[in-house]
Amino acid sequence: MHYYIYDNDKLLEVSDEQYDSWMEQYAKDYKLPDYSTVIDGTFYGLETMYYGCIDKGEEVLPFVLLYFEDIATVGNDGINVNFDANKTDYFASFEELKNRYNELLTEIKTKEILQ
Repeated sequence: MHYYIYDNDKLLEVSDEQYDSWMEQYAKDYKLPDYSTVIDGTFYGLETMYYGCIDKGEEVLPFVLLYFEDIATVGNDGINVNFDANKTDYFASFEELKNRYNELLTEIKTKEILQ
């Protein structure tokens, strides 16, 4: 296992103890606000996180964006939820994460306005 922190716009490999300390103190600085809304019966949500604990040989992409688009329908057999549009994206920098987050947020808010 390899551990990475984000310092001065650079990813640095550190010990697990340094990683744990950094996570406690600084990881929250790289979390964007959660966002969720329901538009025409579809739940849309955005969540972000930093996860710098990377398996050996994997690409170092510690910035995580979770996108939810859950469609709930009511049928004879109860409530059915379709999770097919949910996805997880990984980024190497906080700037890349912010850009994609803002793109998705704009798309969702545009859908709200057009509702």
